[in-house]
Amino acid sequence: MRTRILLTVSLVAVCLVLASCGGGGDGAAPPPPEGIDTTQALNAPQATDPQPAGTASQNALEEWETQYPTTEQELADDLQQFVALCTADPDDSGSQLGLLLALVAAGMYNASDYLGYDLFNELSLSSAAGAFARGTVTPELVMGQGVGTLVTRPGQDSATSRSRGVIPGTDPPLTTEQVQAAIEQLALPALANAVVRLDALADAAGPDPLISFTANSDTYSLYGADFDAIAASIQLVRVFLLQLVAYNLNPGDYDWDEELRLKDANGNGILTVAEYAPRDPFLTLRSRQSMVNAGAALRGAVSRGRSALQNRTSDPDQLLNQLELGDTSEIEGNLQDALLILSEPVSFEAEYGRYNWSTGMWSDEGTANVPVNVASIWSNPISDVKNLFPPLTIEFHGGRYTMNINSTQHTAWFDVWDSEAWMDVSGWGYGSGTMSDHQADLTMNPSSAPAEQWTLTFSNDWTSFTGTASGTAEELYYGYDAEITDFPDNTFNGLFPGGAMTDLIAQDYSKLILRYGSFEIPVADDYP
Repeated sequence: MRTRILLTVSLVAVCLVLASCGGGGDGAAPPPPEGIDTTQALNAPQATDPQPAGTASQNALEEWETQYPTTEQELADDLQQFVALCTADPDDSGSQLGLLLALVAAGMYNASDYLGYDLFNELSLSSAAGAFARGTVTPELVMGQGVGTLVTRPGQDSATSRSRGVIPGTDPPLTTEQVQAAIEQLALPALANAVVRLDALADAAGPDPLISFTANSDTYSLYGADFDAIAASIQLVRVFLLQLVAYNLNPGDYDWDEELRLKDANGNGILTVAEYAPRDPFLTLRSRQSMVNAGAALRGAVSRGRSALQNRTSDPDQLLNQLELGDTSEIEGNLQDALLILSEPVSFEAEYGRYNWSTGMWSDEGTANVPVNVASIWSNPISDVKNLFPPLTIEFHGGRYTMNINSTQHTAWFDVWDSEAWMDVSGWGYGSGTMSDHQADLTMNPSSAPAEQWTLTFSNDWTSFTGTASGTAEELYYGYDAEITDFPDNTFNGLFPGGAMTDLIAQDYSKLILRYGSFEIPVADDYP
C-alpha cells in the first residue's frame, strides 16, 4: 500500500516524536519550585461584579505593556502588585486582567524554568489577543488537536534557562513523569485560574470598555470581545498541556535509533505492535479527566474566539481593531464549523479516486459520506493508544547491489512497486517483470547477449537474494517502506463510527480527501 495515510500515521508518529523525551524513571514529582510563589495570586479574590478599571490598575497595565518584566524578580514584583490591587478591589477589571496575565506568565515561567526550556516567552495584551485573532485557529489546528497531538514533542531548551530538561544528555536528566508533574503543579493551575477570571470579565462587559489606558502613545480599550480573544489563546495553551499530561509518555529502554526492519524479531516481514512500539505503560491513559478538560478547553477556545471576532466594535482604539485583522469572515466560518465538529457527530464528505501514473488518467472516482465523531477523542479517551496502532508490513521498493554476472562484477539497481519490478544492470542491460511475495520474474535485455529470463528470490529482510544472478558480493543500498495493511479497530475508538473511513483507506486510493464546510483534510494524495 503506497497511500500516505495521514490520520493513521499520526498515531504511529507518536512513537517517533517522543524520541527526545528522556527515558524511564521512578515517577518522582518535582521538588517545590525555586521560582515565583503563586499561592497568593491563585487565592486572590475573584470579581463578582466587574467594574471599569481604576487609575491605579490602568497605570499598572500601562507599565506591563511598556516595560514587560525580563527577570524573575521583576515578574514576581509585578504579580505581587496586582495581587494587592485585586485584594483592595476585587471588582476592578484592570486589577483582575493584570493579575491573570502576570499569574499565567509566572506559572509558565516556573514550569519552563524547572524543565529547562521555554513554553513561551511573554504574555502581553497584544500577544495574547493576537495569537488567536490573527487566524491561528484554522481547520488544520482544530483537527490537529483532535488527532495529531494526543502527545506532542516538548520544545527545545532555552539558552537562558537552567540546563535541565528532557533533552538527552542534560544533567540531571528529567523523567517524563517529572515533566508531567511540573506541568500539572506549576503551569496548569495558573492557566485554569486565569481563564475563570477572564470569563468573568468577558461576560460582564457591556457596550462600553471596561479598561482603557495609554501605552507607547497608543490607547488601548478593552471590550468583551478582547477578553474573549485573550481567553481563547490561553485555552489553546491549556489544551496542549492537558493532553500532554493525559497519557503515560515513558518509553522505558526503547531504542529509537534502531531501524524498523531490524525490529522484526521472527523475520516474517510483518511488524507487530509488540515488536515495534515501546512497552506499557507507554501511551496508556493516566488521567481521563485531563482529556475531558482538554476537550472542554478546546471547545471553549473556539467559542470564545468566534465571539471575539463577531463582537468587535467600531472603536479604532479597541485592542482587536489595532491588530489590523481585516475581513475575518473566513475565520469565523472556520470556527463555526469547528465548534460543530468538536461538539457532536457530523458527516464528512469523502472524495476518492485512483490515478494512473503511466496514462495520467483517473479512475474509480466518487464520493461517500463518512460519519466522524471528533468529540469522542476527549469524552471517551482510549485507555491505550497502542491499541490503535496497526501491524506494519516491511515492503521493499528499491535497492542497489554488487552482483556477479557471468564472472563479471556489475552494479544492479532494483525497483519494485506493488506487483511490478524493474532492473538495470550497469554495462549489461535492462529488465522488467513482475514481483510476487519475495520472488521477482525479470526478463533481461542485455546489450551484448540474447535476452535472458531471470528469477530472483529475495530474503525476508531484503539483504540478499538467490537465483539466476546469484553470487551477490555486497549490499550497497536498500530501500523499504513500513506499510499499513490492517486496522485493529476500524472505528479508531469511535472517531469514525461504523468504520467507513478505514474501509476507504483500505482501498488504497491515490486521492482521499475529507470535507466538511470550510474544512478540507487530505488523507491520501498520491498524485501530481
